[in-house]
Amino acid sequence: GIAAIIKPPVEDVVQFLKEHIQHDIRCIARSTGNNYDEAVQIIHLVLAGIVNNLGQQGGYQNIDGNLTTKDSRIVWEEAFMTTYLNPVLS
Repeated sequence: GIAAIIKPPVEDVVQFLKEHIQHDIRCIARSTGNNYDEAVQIIHLVLAGIVNNLGQQGGYQNIDGNLTTKDSRIVWEEAFMTTYLNPVLS
C-alpha cells in the first residue's frame, strides 16, 4: 500500500497523510494570500479543471511524459500553470 512509499516509515499512515495535506493547504493559503478555506477552494478548482480536461492534450503534446530532464520539467510546469493554475488564480 501507500505506507511502502513513505520514507521514513510512519506508524500511523492516515494521521501522517492528514497532517501533510493540512500543512500543504496552509502553505497554499500563505503563498496565495488567502485563508485556509479559500486554499481548499483553489485546490478543488484546480482538480476539477484536471478532471474536466482528462484526455485532452492542451499544452502537453510536446512534453516528455517521463519528465527526465530539467527542461522537460520546466515545460511541464509552465503548461500546468497555464492550463490549470492561472485560470483559477486570476
